[in-house]
Amino acid sequence: MAADDIADMIRAAIPDAQVEITDLAGDGDHYAARVVAESFRGMSRVAQQLSLIHISEPTRPLYI
Repeated sequence: MAADDIADMIRAAIPDAQVEITDLAGDGDHYAARVVAESFRGMSRVAQQLSLIHISEPTRPLYI
């Protein structure tokens, strides 16, 4: 998935989000996302992370 697609997916789910995607390895396969949103106010960091994981679940490969 391209960085722009990831950012669009996050913005679609969290409209007030400011999103920065960084390609960590330069291979288009490993990304870091920085997401700032007013809707995160009052949420723990764990709750914020879980909300982002929930957004990505349909596209995330399952590793066992």
